[in-house]
Amino acid sequence: PRACAPADSGPWHRAALTASPVTATLGDLPPRARIPAEEAGLAGVWCVPVHVTDHLPPAVLSVWRTDTSPPLLGHQMGLELQARYVQLAIQKWIEHQRLVHIAGHDGLTGVANRANFRERLAEAIAIGEADLAVAFCDLDAFKPINDTHGHHVGDQVLVQVADRLRSSLRVGDDLARIGGDEFTVLMRSVPDADAARPLAERMLAATADPFVVDGFELRIGLSIGIALITPDVT
Repeated sequence: PRACAPADSGPWHRAALTASPVTATLGDLPPRARIPAEEAGLAGVWCVPVHVTDHLPPAVLSVWRTDTSPPLLGHQMGLELQARYVQLAIQKWIEHQRLVHIAGHDGLTGVANRANFRERLAEAIAIGEADLAVAFCDLDAFKPINDTHGHHVGDQVLVQVADRLRSSLRVGDDLARIGGDEFTVLMRSVPDADAARPLAERMLAATADPFVVDGFELRIGLSIGIALITPDVT
């Protein structure tokens, strides 16, 4: 089990640090790994580092053995080949995750986009989540910023707006940008309007202070409309 392989000790840790294969017996293992290995009838492990790019965490291919013999030359060649396959699989998985993130997130602010928000909302409704609400947020006096200072400044204001809104939300609330200066928030645990009001006030307070971009102090307003999602009554 993964929980039995400490990330900060053991032969796999040495293999990752040294970027060299390590052969170990049960006596070389931390107790948390040695005990389940003994119970499984294992006697040793070969650890082969997987060379990944700099921005990825180190990876190690572990081959558990029922004897303590080290790998022969043929084994070593096979392990190196398998490590390359693992490297390719990791890189493809990372690239897939990157593309999934891009498809579901706004390229400017990094929050969810319209399609992602609709999927999350539909999923929450489909599984029967109760006490849901959607806040529709529109920035007031944003167009004059673009007209006066240019879209570069306007984009930076949008990034700051997203950061402030995100910091004002609770754990579990989902923020999305659905248009040029429009944001939505999927709120959870909001049974009625009284529960929604403090959340709206927090978002208003978060955007009340001026936004400073390129030495300009810019003020915008925020209009919020909240729709409570109630289950159908039959």
